[in-house]
Amino acid sequence: MQAQAVVIMVHAGERAQQDLDFYLAQVQRLTEQLGRPVPIVIGLTHVDDAPGGMDGGFADGACPCSQCRPPVVPVDARDRASVVRLLQVVTALLEIRERHPEPALHQWLGRAGGNLMVQ
Repeated sequence: MQAQAVVIMVHAGERAQQDLDFYLAQVQRLTEQLGRPVPIVIGLTHVDDAPGGMDGGFADGACPCSQCRPPVVPVDARDRASVVRLLQVVTALLEIRERHPEPALHQWLGRAGGNLMVQ
């Protein structure tokens, strides 16, 4: 895998969390083979059709970094501005990765004896 970042598009329906879990597991498997993490952004589609709107519970985890809790961006693939917003988030994560190849939070937790170290 030579990807520099991953965008996972998920329909905000009843199976959204199930679908997201499946795709995140696939990305994790591929990044383990690659030997380095890649930025992940979740594009949530059909938000206006979903019961209750956007689910803020996606990718919950104890660690707030973007590797453990990828940003969730509502997106309408038919709307140019919406897609540009999604790509801006991806670009920002790529810039952060260039400056800090290993998530700074994980470095801090490792020195502080925290148990959230990501390999």
